[in-house]
Amino acid sequence: MVGPTIVEIKKIDLMSLAKIYAATYALIGAIFGIFMVLVGLIGGLAGLALGLIMLVGAVIGGAIAGFLSGAICAVIYNFVATKMGGVKFES
Repeated sequence: MVGPTIVEIKKIDLMSLAKIYAATYALIGAIFGIFMVLVGLIGGLAGLALGLIMLVGAVIGGAIAGFLSGAICAVIYNFVATKMGGVKFES
């Protein structure tokens, strides 16, 4: 049996991480938006309409915020990894 292999992540693809963050944040926004719809139901039809608008806004806003956060995190990681070395995993 061969011993463990150490794998180092030297660079993260910016678009790849940005898309993952965007999808994750959009999902979190959808969960938050569903709660806003449920709260909006208390206010009747107008509250429901406002809740639905907030649902769409939370998903879109979350996706945009996630994309930007992922891109910034990838840039920072890539900069730091060139100076200090990447994260190492044992497989």
